[in-house]
Amino acid sequence: MPDATSSDPRAGAEAPSGGDAPAEAARALLAKRADPRTNTIVKRVLRSGLALALVLLVVGLVVQLASGHDGANQVRMLDIASAHPIGEELMGFGVLALALTPTCGVLSVLLSWVRERDRVYVGVGILIVIVLSTAVVVGLAGA
Repeated sequence: MPDATSSDPRAGAEAPSGGDAPAEAARALLAKRADPRTNTIVKRVLRSGLALALVLLVVGLVVQLASGHDGANQVRMLDIASAHPIGEELMGFGVLALALTPTCGVLSVLLSWVRERDRVYVGVGILIVIVLSTAVVVGLAGA
């Protein structure tokens, strides 16, 4: 049986309470639930981004096929707005919307954590945004 004085929070959580302050603190942290509004907002952001991407991709494909083009050329991210024909532009924006949807989800959660003043999670969220931003910059530099 795990020792209640162990530094492992799981060990303290499994042991009988008996007034053990670290175990009670671990239980309180585990019992803390996210704001239900945050979950609703993130779901809406992700669903909206996916719906927008799907609409752009389908409309772009239909326009592309209706204009007599049987395929699509590769379009660089920086050239999406200048791609021709219009079907390729729409599909490019659809792929871009699909790629940005998770980032928007992360940003909405980050704003929620800022509102809740949860410093640890804000720090983690900022690190995630930095990693995502670095990936975009590296991707643009290689494009």
